[in-house]
Amino acid sequence: MSATAPFDWSDPLALDAQLNDDERMIRDQAKCFAEAELAPGVVLAAREGRFDRAIMRGFGEMGLRIDVPHASLGTTPGVASPLRLSATPPVCERGPPVLGQDTGAVLGEVLGLDPGEIEALFVDGVVAGAR
Repeated sequence: MSATAPFDWSDPLALDAQLNDDERMIRDQAKCFAEAELAPGVVLAAREGRFDRAIMRGFGEMGLRIDVPHASLGTTPGVASPLRLSATPPVCERGPPVLGQDTGAVLGEVLGLDPGEIEALFVDGVVAGAR
């Protein structure tokens, strides 16, 4: 029987072992900033049901704000990955979906409906979005 390392809930993907000292420093700074500066504002904004632009400015100050492509808005602000891996840098290939953008795909690929059933749902106004 081979021994396996115990599961580490604080690093479930074992990323820490893959980071160099500079990457760990960036990760730790981003975490401290997020916990001390951003988290209180995020919680308050969510509680009050509003968007606080200061939160996105905070991410920008840390170099974690990106412009994300959006189908109808052009771009929208987003949060970049705090991990800066030299061999596999994170890339944001597409932004958040617009309402109904994936409806047809979900109905067909996930729920297994055939094209006729999907079309009937659109025609009857049961669902909306891209077919």
